[in-house]
Amino acid sequence: MLVRQQRNTGGFSDDVAKLLSGYVQIPYATNEDITLGTLALAPLRGILQEIAEELLLVNSTGEVLLGVTGSGKALEKPYAASVKYANEKKQFALRVDESYVPAGLSRNVFAISQNLTLKPIPGRTLTQLSSETNSAQVIYSFRIELPEGGSLTGYHVEDTQNSASGKLEATVKEKGLLFVPLRNGEMATEVYTLEKGKLVPLPNEYLPQGGVRDLLLSEAFVPHDRGVVSRNNIRLEEYLNRTRDFSPVQARD
Repeated sequence: MLVRQQRNTGGFSDDVAKLLSGYVQIPYATNEDITLGTLALAPLRGILQEIAEELLLVNSTGEVLLGVTGSGKALEKPYAASVKYANEKKQFALRVDESYVPAGLSRNVFAISQNLTLKPIPGRTLTQLSSETNSAQVIYSFRIELPEGGSLTGYHVEDTQNSASGKLEATVKEKGLLFVPLRNGEMATEVYTLEKGKLVPLPNEYLPQGGVRDLLLSEAFVPHDRGVVSRNNIRLEEYLNRTRDFSPVQARD
């Protein structure tokens, strides 16, 4: 699952398909703040909040499904004042599932210590450093378990700045939630949206002129040198060509 985003920041602009993401300030990403195996893991807590804000699964009656973690903790309801959330029988389960990841993503895991040095931490999360954005990106792999029945449509909600007020506003992005099949751990050259319970091919007007193969993926998919990436994006076809020799990373006990 990817989201479409037009980026114009840090001296570059592009239109990419990226992992759903959020930001955690350095003081909240230190070794001292990390408690492995619980939601006290600061970056994990941040991404759960982002999922609640950016991923909307809406049923046929217009209700938004509430996400619940594997431990039974419900995600936040950031839009409770303006939308109706479905009852607890219609929740979707969100579980950390690292049984495999797409080929080529780093598995070196670090935490940032108080003196801003990188120290390895246990676990199977993914991480890489971006020299372009001067940031460390910690990547989690989730599995979403949907309730039986229902006709769901997926939406991506993105914060955009209102040019008149200067304030950030939550904006629902049309065709913003994308699904790319994984076959033997390799991304296919197919892109879909979720509409009324069915996967529908992304219309050509939302694709680059060259089609799906020219779809830009974000820096998470860029080849790395010891965990460091130096580009902002990569074409899907180039990513696939570069990762042909990689095998899916299987979970180990």
